[in-house]
Amino acid sequence: MDQAYMGMEDVSGSNIKLRRLVETSEDNSIDDEMSQTVQCETTGLGLPGSEFVKKSYCRAAVILLGLLCLFLLIGSITVVFLFTQGKSQWEMDTVLLHRLYNNLTSERNQLLTSYNNLTIKREQLLTSYNNLKTEKDQLLTSYNNLTIEREQLLTSYNNLKTEKDQLLTSYNNLTTEREQLLTSYNNLKTEKNQLLTSYNNKVKERDQLQTRFEDMTKNRDYLQRKLQDCRENWVAFSNSLYQVSSVRKSWEESRQDCLQKGADLMIINSREEQNFVNQFKKNLWIGLTDSQTEGTWKWVDGTRTSTSYWNRRNGEPNGGTQQNCGEIDNYNAEDSWNDAPCSNGQFWVCEKRVSP
Repeated sequence: MDQAYMGMEDVSGSNIKLRRLVETSEDNSIDDEMSQTVQCETTGLGLPGSEFVKKSYCRAAVILLGLLCLFLLIGSITVVFLFTQGKSQWEMDTVLLHRLYNNLTSERNQLLTSYNNLTIKREQLLTSYNNLKTEKDQLLTSYNNLTIEREQLLTSYNNLKTEKDQLLTSYNNLTTEREQLLTSYNNLKTEKNQLLTSYNNKVKERDQLQTRFEDMTKNRDYLQRKLQDCRENWVAFSNSLYQVSSVRKSWEESRQDCLQKGADLMIINSREEQNFVNQFKKNLWIGLTDSQTEGTWKWVDGTRTSTSYWNRRNGEPNGGTQQNCGEIDNYNAEDSWNDAPCSNGQFWVCEKRVSP
């Protein structure tokens, strides 16, 4: 049994050495593949993807084939050992070989999983590399475009600078011309003001002469009218001329006579005019009537009486609707107005405004 155990330990030791040798060779092959992949990705050189995958599969097949040969060798050694050591020893070796086989299978699966993970990482790194290369090309294109734009902007800047200098020269010339024009304008403005002052003085003198001429013309016309009226028995008082009739007529006929002479029946607005008409010592029609509205006495110019000189001692006016025209009746009294029938025949007094 001791020899069997020693044989098994020798077998186990040789198996362990073989497994380590296989692991070392697989690790070395995987490291070589990773280094070649990284080197290819770094330098941008390498085999096409399909050839690399084919070589990887060949390497994996070689490794698996080596493992299978190793397993067959181990199985053969075990079978020989079991036949030489006995059935019990064979069973024990079989159990150990099964365990060793399971361990090797598990390690093989782990190695395969690691290989698949590394393959995925390599694909991811390759994709990242392609993306970075694309971004680098885009950045290079953007850089070239920006360089072209910078050159264009520099050219535009130089053109604008040249135009600015030209505009500045034009501006200075225009400023000089403006100063000259402003000086000329000020001189012309001064001359204009002087001429305007002279013109205003002349206009004032002309207006004064025109006013004097108009005043003299009015005075002349006034004197001529007054002279003409005086020749026709008109009497001047204040700013009017007055004429007393020598015949008797109704109030309306009397007014028509005055209108034909460019006058109208007398209007009395003051005590002076009232005293003046009393001096004629006649019963006279005056321009006062309430024929439109009973009790509302108005002058022939449409104005209402602001002052009145009715003979209140006799209760005037007291004629009602039968006496609608005003007359001078009791001329010896200060208040001599009386209302009488408009159809009565009376003397009348005309008034003509001749004030300048």
